[in-house]
Amino acid sequence: MGAPVAARSMTPAERCAVAAAPGNVEACRKELAENPDDIGVLRGLARAQIEVGAFDGAVETYERIAALRPDDPRAHEDLAGTLGFIRQYERAAREMERALGLRPARAADYRVLAIMYVFLNNPGRAAEMNRRAADLGDPIAMFDLRGFYRDGFGVARDLDAAVVWTERAADAGHLGAMALLVDIYLEGLYGQAADEAKAVKWAERLYAAERHF
Repeated sequence: MGAPVAARSMTPAERCAVAAAPGNVEACRKELAENPDDIGVLRGLARAQIEVGAFDGAVETYERIAALRPDDPRAHEDLAGTLGFIRQYERAAREMERALGLRPARAADYRVLAIMYVFLNNPGRAAEMNRRAADLGDPIAMFDLRGFYRDGFGVARDLDAAVVWTERAADAGHLGAMALLVDIYLEGLYGQAADEAKAVKWAERLYAAERHF
């Protein structure tokens, strides 16, 4: 176990991290001048740049990290996140795809990509990414996929499939899905026949789930 930071000299990356919180870009640049390939310093610089709203500079810094660490998924994910924040969704999606190719699949990554492809007006790709997240058991993606089928966004419109994904999301613990199922079966929505027994079942499950929060 290493010594506490206060009990030893801080590394350049640690000094930059301290400076990054208040957005002290110049302090991080000074550390970088003396340690030009220090990934920790570069990440601290990028955080400082974001803190002061210098997003173009942060993109350049994260691009430098990605060039130094092309096989590091975090490098591409950090770059993707910053690009997405400034609405450069095409580049952001490309970097996120690279991150996905460098590590085991994660539902959250697919959901992020789905959002990017929605902004890129690529419904088919958005639906595909959402489906991959749903297949990994993500309840948010399952519920979002319900909307894709309801609206025919990126997939053929299919209200029965929308209900199936709503039920899967509810079974996975999604409270919004449970509440929607109460309405679906109480009012006969989504092309379903009204079914009081099912409405009561989902209302009871919703009540039980909410009590745990």
